[in-house]
Amino acid sequence: MADPIDISKYEVPSEKLTWKADVKDFKFNTTAEIEPPKEPIDIVKGQDSAKQTILRAIESKRNVLLLGPAGCGKSLLAKTVAEQYSKKRSENIRLYDQVLVHNFQDHYSPEVLALPTPLGSQFKTDLRIIMKGLPDAIRNGWMINSKQDITKIPVTHTRNSFFYTESYSTTVGNLIKNAEKYGGYKLVKDYKEVLDKEAIILNAPILELDGQAYSLKEIFPALSKGAPRDLRGLFSLESIINKYTDQPKVMKFFEQLVKDTGENLDVFKVSFFDNYTGQNPMMKNATQEKYTANLIVDNSETTGLPVQYIENPTIQNLMGEAGHDALNMTPPHTRCQAGKLHKANGGIIIIDELITILQNQFMRNYLLTVLQEKKGRIGGGHGLSNGGTSAGIETQPVEADCIVIGCANEDLLQILTPKIARRFQYKVTLDATMDNTLENRLGYAEFVKFKIDEYNSDPKNKDKLPHAAPGALAALVERGIRMSQSHSHGKNKLTNILDPIGQLVTTAGLIANEQKKDVIEKVHIDEAVKESRKVNSQMEDDKMAYIDKDFIQIKTEGLEVGSVNGLAVSQDEFGLVSFGYPMKIKASVSEGQSLCIEYIDADSNLGGDFYKKANKIVEAFLKQKFSKRKMSSCSATVSFKQNYSKVDGDSASIAHTVALLSKLSGIPADQGYAMTGSMDEDGNVQPIGGVNEKIEGFYKVCKKKGLTGNNGTIIPESNVHDLMLGDDVVKDGDKFKIYSVRSIDDVVRIVMHSDMETVEKRVHEKLDAYAKNIGGKNA
Repeated sequence: MADPIDISKYEVPSEKLTWKADVKDFKFNTTAEIEPPKEPIDIVKGQDSAKQTILRAIESKRNVLLLGPAGCGKSLLAKTVAEQYSKKRSENIRLYDQVLVHNFQDHYSPEVLALPTPLGSQFKTDLRIIMKGLPDAIRNGWMINSKQDITKIPVTHTRNSFFYTESYSTTVGNLIKNAEKYGGYKLVKDYKEVLDKEAIILNAPILELDGQAYSLKEIFPALSKGAPRDLRGLFSLESIINKYTDQPKVMKFFEQLVKDTGENLDVFKVSFFDNYTGQNPMMKNATQEKYTANLIVDNSETTGLPVQYIENPTIQNLMGEAGHDALNMTPPHTRCQAGKLHKANGGIIIIDELITILQNQFMRNYLLTVLQEKKGRIGGGHGLSNGGTSAGIETQPVEADCIVIGCANEDLLQILTPKIARRFQYKVTLDATMDNTLENRLGYAEFVKFKIDEYNSDPKNKDKLPHAAPGALAALVERGIRMSQSHSHGKNKLTNILDPIGQLVTTAGLIANEQKKDVIEKVHIDEAVKESRKVNSQMEDDKMAYIDKDFIQIKTEGLEVGSVNGLAVSQDEFGLVSFGYPMKIKASVSEGQSLCIEYIDADSNLGGDFYKKANKIVEAFLKQKFSKRKMSSCSATVSFKQNYSKVDGDSASIAHTVALLSKLSGIPADQGYAMTGSMDEDGNVQPIGGVNEKIEGFYKVCKKKGLTGNNGTIIPESNVHDLMLGDDVVKDGDKFKIYSVRSIDDVVRIVMHSDMETVEKRVHEKLDAYAKNIGGKNA
């Protein structure tokens, strides 16, 4: 059939088929020349509103729920904001260490001491020193009884070894030195020359405190003239205890410690000098460990506020852990480890994949309790759900007063209950796109430098990546525009989902290394894109292989009545790659008593709700165009040929309509074209999604079968501004054309090579014949 219609006016000009970034925007040779941002937060572009909201939440000590698509940099944004705020608050802040000690009433419920930093680490050391001498102080009568004021108890002190082997006078000299250092005594000057005279030293007033003179024997009652040569140096606890007088829980612990030590003196006979022949040494050591301190949160080296990050939430890294000891050889308080909620006390914790916690009953309830009470216990049996055990251990509540920034994809909203929502007072949704401005394009360059430097700084990566040239950056910007279209329309947006961009940079760098190139160029980005699709596109490859072998029959030339090529878009099994492909749509018509268009895919439960709605719109259009009375003499069917999977959406509307019009009129449709577009009841063509993928999908089939010069796709005019086609499609623009349409009339002109008036006339003739054949009832 000769083409009486000039369709050239519908052809999309080549300059509109894509958008190219200007390499001159990048005024450097490679990204190595880019100055790093002054603040890490500046690497995150296009999220200014989110940054301010998160910062406002932190300043007001409120928890934040940070939502956004995977890969948009939620955790990176949260970490950089938190770290920046932490640095600004590095002065005039008071942090606390968390120490677990033995509970003398219930050893399976360890006590918690919250001590101002760095008192936690000091307490651990001080307790070790105290326990080196306290048993001997009690055993040798250097204290009156277990209720004696602990600040007055003399305690042994060792330096490098358990026993001294110096001469007696030297040992006594060390006693005096220790009494001066630890007890606050002053040596009486008159006796400096007679330190080697034992009797005078023991009985004479040789040391002075607060104006009163004391002899060594008065200070240390157990001393005598015949004191053994292995005498250890002694000192007063007062200098240690004074650190903790404003810590009531510590002072109470010391009182209980003295009492318990006096009742268990035998466990401290650890040397053969004591002729110890009692219990198993392992049991003895285990018993002694109950007098140690377990520093579970140590902020002595923390600068600014504590900032913790949980990348993959587990019970252990969130809530802490109370380890199991099959032989019960270690005291409960020494088995406990703090969770990151406890380590973030007084600061900020960022939790990635928050949905993992909220879907787990134990972790969800624990987190909600901590957010309410600002503290949480370690242990309590929760480990059983994760293959471990707390062995019946549950600590007293450990401080966990921190700001929580929970990061999650938007599917979290499906399980978000009012109780959870109340705990997160701020909800922030990150933008999936940002404006395609010069500033943001340069931001892509900064991000590329950041990713390359990050990769190269990892010691596990022995082969370092080269930096990127302007051509490579331009290609990445163009890729960013293409990727943005899953969340917006047009070429004026860049994707803010930067993880895939970072992966392309890494892959391109490795390819450049293989080719022994010292810079990443555009060709390497193009190869990286192909490599990425190759890894994640098995479904696309299978689909194209079936079409190539005619297992799925698609014609790309010739004319056929009632048959057209529609376009569909799908994703791979993992939702990582979108790809387009053609689908054969066939229509059939016959006489009937009332209009009934049977959509075989929908009636076979293969059609989704949007697909069914679109079909109703097609029916409404036909009734309006040809009158309900005339259409009632016709029955029709429409189906996707060789389709065995679910279809949804309204982008097949114009394809269904053209297939029906072709079959009703008897005018064939050109198989060299494929079409996509939704339609309203008046026949106006509306925009659809995935336009680039759909065009490229049909292009690949035509290219495989051989481009005839009469191949192309038909798209809604409102989708022209979305076009970001691959270089190969643009290059073959003289053989494979893109047409844009506003109405179904335009589609008919291109595909059926006829005007709508002629088509309508032929349809009326068909319907009149149907009406006459069934008795003229509907004429």
